[in-house]
Amino acid sequence: MADKFSNEEKFSASRNPLDFIPKRLRNSLFLFDTSISELINLILVQNPKKSVSFDLISNRIIQKTQNTIAPFLLVLFNNCLRKGIFPNCFKVAQVTPLHKGGERLDRNSYRPISLLPALGKLLEKIILVRVLNFFDKHSLLSTHQFGFRPKFTTEYAILDVYEKLIYNLDNGLTSCTIFLDLAKAFDSVSHDILLKKLEKYGVRGNALALFTSYLDSRSQFIKLGEVNSSTLPIDFGVPQGSILGPLLFLIYINDLPLATNFFIKLYADDAVLCAQNEDLKALETEVNFELDKVWAWLFSNKLTLNIKKSKCMIISKKRKKQSIRVTIDGSELEQCSSYKYLGVIFDKNLNWKPHINHLCIKLARACGCLVKIRNCVSTETLREIYHALIHSYLRYGIIVWGNAKKTTIQPLITLINRAVRIMSFAPFGQIDLKAIFKEFRLLDMDQIFTLESANFMYKRNVGLLPTKVGEYFEKRALSTHSFSLRRRPTNTHSQIKYKTSIGENCIQIRGDKLWCDVPKTIQDSMSLSSFKKLFKEHLLSLT
Repeated sequence: MADKFSNEEKFSASRNPLDFIPKRLRNSLFLFDTSISELINLILVQNPKKSVSFDLISNRIIQKTQNTIAPFLLVLFNNCLRKGIFPNCFKVAQVTPLHKGGERLDRNSYRPISLLPALGKLLEKIILVRVLNFFDKHSLLSTHQFGFRPKFTTEYAILDVYEKLIYNLDNGLTSCTIFLDLAKAFDSVSHDILLKKLEKYGVRGNALALFTSYLDSRSQFIKLGEVNSSTLPIDFGVPQGSILGPLLFLIYINDLPLATNFFIKLYADDAVLCAQNEDLKALETEVNFELDKVWAWLFSNKLTLNIKKSKCMIISKKRKKQSIRVTIDGSELEQCSSYKYLGVIFDKNLNWKPHINHLCIKLARACGCLVKIRNCVSTETLREIYHALIHSYLRYGIIVWGNAKKTTIQPLITLINRAVRIMSFAPFGQIDLKAIFKEFRLLDMDQIFTLESANFMYKRNVGLLPTKVGEYFEKRALSTHSFSLRRRPTNTHSQIKYKTSIGENCIQIRGDKLWCDVPKTIQDSMSLSSFKKLFKEHLLSLT
């Protein structure tokens, strides 16, 4: 394998960043005019409670005067689209430092909140609709990118990584998972490179001129209390607090998966890389070779890696400690036993103990809060607090970690039961907790896992999942069957083969098994909200 790598064509860190994009799209984006109806609809969906920028024109004012100002805005915005000009008055950001904890004299204790003019953000939304439609039509955004996209969520990114690791374990492969931390990625975007990438993706003519104008001559000032700083230019990065900024960053980083043979998962600037092999030495060689490619892409695109915060983790069925030396640009990555990725803590054994221990700390604090306030608020308020401080943490990512061993999950179950006892003023001892759960219309641990897994399966069966996630089930060749997607036969899970008991944990297997237990009338629900409501009632009825 080492010979194979050494014989491959050498790559240079000074490569043209456009070389990673294989071909130039022949089609071009056309920014068609907006209309009064589109403009009014966009005005109506604006959040009236959003903070106002330096021009003091709020969304509330725009909504109250929409019938008067809409015709004038229509002329202004259409001229911007036709001539490729983004007004300079919309490109000034008011930055307010928000204290996030720590020493008040330490600037690192503040989070900058960037406020842009509301009218400018309205124009950005008009542009965004057209660019997104164009990119979706030509499937330009990478399927490996889960950030800032309709249907894609952090939970699906977590699930995608987990499914890959489970597949490797089931096939006797050792995985090296690398968690990359990009230093200030959004603020490091090169405007010149971004505009060249936009051109290659079909943004040309007036559309490219508009984006050039949008990025050019941007500035910001700091507002602290009643004092404003001087205005300074912004020459790098996508505009913070903007509508188009997240999409522009996705476009900038879109070709990273093409630069490497790693399994790669992106959620905006959060990147997970994974390689696998039966032989540990071969795995080390492959990982370091591919990391050189990743570094070449980062260097060419003027992005910086935070080496200290980037980690690697070895996941294997072998009991003997597995260790390899992973380096990038001459610096060695620290090997960790667990890592918090998008709010869920992955561990080297995939037993979820670190994550569940983390949840136990949060739930213990929530129980303390319930004890302090239960005599001061109504039962309904207690129930709302339970959902905010306990249920929300339990349901997040549970389709991944919820199938942990019962002994691992038991501390969570104990804390949930404690919370329910506190809310109901029930004495400690042997009582019928199931009746209390039902009275408060709360689901227990197993029921939350079942409901969230069933919701996932419903989304899959009616086409509400991203294409990338839906691919988990492609092996079943559903087109050969005549049954409805919502009424799947009870033995569909048998079509997926797994080699060990580990393989049973994949969503394909347990998802189909669970779906078979959902009553047919509930499977045929006309909407996701209806399905959630009916299936929750079904679970409560079984209590």
